[in-house]
Amino acid sequence: MPIYSFTHCRAVSAEQKQEVASAVTKIHCDATGAPAQYVQVVFRKVEAGDAFTAGEKNDDFVALEAQIRPGRSEAVESNMLWELNDLMTRTFKPSKWFISLGRFNSPHLIEDGKLLSAA
Repeated sequence: MPIYSFTHCRAVSAEQKQEVASAVTKIHCDATGAPAQYVQVVFRKVEAGDAFTAGEKNDDFVALEAQIRPGRSEAVESNMLWELNDLMTRTFKPSKWFISLGRFNSPHLIEDGKLLSAA
């Protein structure tokens, strides 16, 4: 149910993707108790020259946009955010980066053909 989307300009190896996907899954599951089978991690590569920061081309761009179910405490979400930040900076070593931890606000969510209950 949660989805973690990495958008990046740089090359990311298959090994890095596996490492990051496993670490994100562990961070999410340890913090929320959610089953690992529902944690989605996606990598989206954009071409050099397609990302900008402050109006300037940023070929070192890395962003993580995550959507999780509501109902976690502020402390849990803050801890997840900082763990994700540590993972991203350790793995990608970007000069500029962005992380967003948002919540699915819709009660109308389907996963694997099942309507999900409210958190």
